[in-house]
Amino acid sequence: MSEDAKPPATIFDIAAAAGVSIATADRAVNGRKGVAQKTAERVLQAAERLNWKPNPAAQTLSRRASVALDVVLPKPSNPFMSLLVESVDAARESFEAFRVAPRACIVDELDPASLARQLDDMRGRPEGIALLGLQHPLVVEAVNRLEASGTPVVTLVSDVLGCNRQAYVGIDNYAGGRAAAALLGRFLGSGGGHVAVFAGTPLYTDIIQRQAGFLEVAKARFPTMRPLPSVWNVEDDAHSYEVAQIMLSERQDLSGIYVAGGGQLGVASALRESGRAANVTMVAHDIFGSLAPFLRDGTIDAAINQNPEIQVTRALQMLNRFKARLQPVSQITHTAIEISIAETLPG
Repeated sequence: MSEDAKPPATIFDIAAAAGVSIATADRAVNGRKGVAQKTAERVLQAAERLNWKPNPAAQTLSRRASVALDVVLPKPSNPFMSLLVESVDAARESFEAFRVAPRACIVDELDPASLARQLDDMRGRPEGIALLGLQHPLVVEAVNRLEASGTPVVTLVSDVLGCNRQAYVGIDNYAGGRAAAALLGRFLGSGGGHVAVFAGTPLYTDIIQRQAGFLEVAKARFPTMRPLPSVWNVEDDAHSYEVAQIMLSERQDLSGIYVAGGGQLGVASALRESGRAANVTMVAHDIFGSLAPFLRDGTIDAAINQNPEIQVTRALQMLNRFKARLQPVSQITHTAIEISIAETLPG
C-alpha cells in the first residue's frame, strides 16, 4: 500500500503510539487540562509522527451530548463471558473522550423469547447496540425491528445470520474449528483414534460454524481421526462434567476431545480426575482465568483463544461511526485467532 493510500491516523493510533489511554490522548491533542506536561509532549510528538489531522466530524461528535451504546451479553457462565463484561467496563474511560457511554446489559443466556423482548424494550433508548445474540427467528425479527427504528446493531463474538445487522465483529469461527481439527490431528499423529466433540448449544452460530469447520478438516486431512457423534447442549459445566465422566468411563478407546463452546471446566475436570489426561488430547476454546491451570498442567493441550477487549472496542468504534454518519466500515471484521499452549502462558 502506498503512503497516499494509507488511512488517516486516528486518536486510537496516537494513544497506542504514545502509550496512553484514548481519553488522555484526546485531552492532549485538544489542549485540555488534566494531562502532565511530559505526557502531553509525548502525545503531540506521536501525533506529528503519524501526520494526524483533526477530524471535524469527530470533533463535532465530542462536543455533543453523550451517546448511549449498550452491549447485550448473556449472563457470565465462564471466564470468557466474564472478560467480555469487564471489557465493556474498561472501555468507558477510553470512549468518554468521544462522549460515548457504553454499558453492559445482561440477559438470560439461552432464552430467545426473553432476549427478543429485551431487544424490543431497548428500541429508542440506546443509540446503538452490540449484541452477542442467539440464532433464532425471534431474535432475527427483533434485530430487524431495531434497525428499522434507527438503532444500529453490531453482532459480537457470535453472529446472528439472516438479520439486517450492520456488521459482525469476532473471530472467523469456521476457521477456529478448522484450526482445532488441525491441532488435534497433529497431536494424535498417524494413530488417530476416536474423538469426542462437545458442541455446546446450536443456538449460537459460532458453535455451528466451529463444529462444521472441525468436521471438514478432520475428514479431509486426518482420515485416522474418527469424530464421534457431537454432544449438544453441554454449555453448563455441571452437565458437561457428567457427560464427560460417562464418556471417559465407557470409551476406553477415546484418544481426543474437542470442546467447541462452553462447558470447558466440566470436561477438563472430568478428564483430569479420570487419570487419562496424558493419553487423551484435549483442545478447547477460550481458556482464560480459572481454566488456565488446566492448560498449564497439560490436561488441556491447546486453546483457541480470542481477545474480548479488542472485540468490544471495535464493535463500539463501529457503532460510534454509524451514529456519526462517518464512512461505512466493513460488514465483517474478523479479529485474530490466538493459539495457546502451556509454554505460551505468562509466568
